[in-house]
Amino acid sequence: MIVVFPNPTTGNLTIRTNLDITYSLFDFTGREVLKNLNEEVIDITTLPNGVYFLSIRHHDKVFNKRIVKED
Repeated sequence: MIVVFPNPTTGNLTIRTNLDITYSLFDFTGREVLKNLNEEVIDITTLPNGVYFLSIRHHDKVFNKRIVKED
């Protein structure tokens, strides 16, 4: 199970799971803005407000989650 919160977020995004995962964050145009992360909390306060896509990888599977960053 993978839990991502809060969404929408104003800056910090928490990812909780018992799986071995890595993830990357993409902006609305598909540009990778953060890559190959594995931290439980990621700081996106420096990114502009908008819609992002979190791509979570677990072995050969990929899960995508829409993230909204707002003030």
